[in-house]
Amino acid sequence: MFARRRFEVRPLLHPGNNQIEIRLRSAENKARHLAARGPYEVPCSEYPVQSPHRNLVRKVQCHRGWDWGCCLMVAGVYGEIFLAAADPGCIEYVYTDHEHQLSLCRLKVHCEVWAPRWGETELEVSIGGQHHQRQGKLQPGVN
Repeated sequence: MFARRRFEVRPLLHPGNNQIEIRLRSAENKARHLAARGPYEVPCSEYPVQSPHRNLVRKVQCHRGWDWGCCLMVAGVYGEIFLAAADPGCIEYVYTDHEHQLSLCRLKVHCEVWAPRWGETELEVSIGGQHHQRQGKLQPGVN
């Protein structure tokens, strides 16, 4: 849960109707498996949480019981499912580091781009009347 997944599906699509199939696995079974593979036993309490080892699987914690709710262990898709085109890629996140000195502020702009395949692109940052461009080489996945 909460982990974004992107896949290149272009080779799998065909004209007409296409289907997306999602297979959900038990988070409880996965947590038990991970706990058994660990180098040592991790202590846990069973009240009010009825699902030990919940910390080993990234999932909403209250699904496993809380002082105000029962343990339901629901499964499903969190958020939307959609097909989107990205050529040569799409910007996932933009964030900055900044350093202030007297009347000067230096920015370092970080840009994460997801690309379905190898390619090149040009990124441009404009701020305060300044424009900076940089060529970037993309590889499949997060850049």
